[in-house]
Amino acid sequence: MSSSDTPIRVMLLADPGVAARRIKKIEESFAAEAREVFIDEVTVEIEIRSLRITPAGSLDIEALRQLDEEHLDADAVLMLTEVPRHIEGRPLVAEILAKSRTAVISYPTLGVLSTKRRIREIFMDCLLRLLPDSHGPLQKEYR
Repeated sequence: MSSSDTPIRVMLLADPGVAARRIKKIEESFAAEAREVFIDEVTVEIEIRSLRITPAGSLDIEALRQLDEEHLDADAVLMLTEVPRHIEGRPLVAEILAKSRTAVISYPTLGVLSTKRRIREIFMDCLLRLLPDSHGPLQKEYR
């Protein structure tokens, strides 16, 4: 985790396939936007891996614990998955898991016309919710 003298470290994780290709296309623009928004320096890294889902369609908690252990030094982990997610029959676009500093974003739930801009917006919204206020955004539009 970052302190005042180290950069904010953001991990972008994606399922192999379409989600991985999308995340690679937004990496630079998302990183640039994050650097404009936050007071501290921001580093963004990408990792391609599958997020395990139980047969019932829920997140595999053990897999999330393992993910958290592997990325203990990350301030935030944003995972773009190709698994459609729903809660009470409604599409679940993103879920914030505050204890593990992780957000899981469902790519299919974004719709067939999901643009790079839409993915960046959702990532930024999740990032703002995951990071402590001490990192504070600079621009008024994000307050």
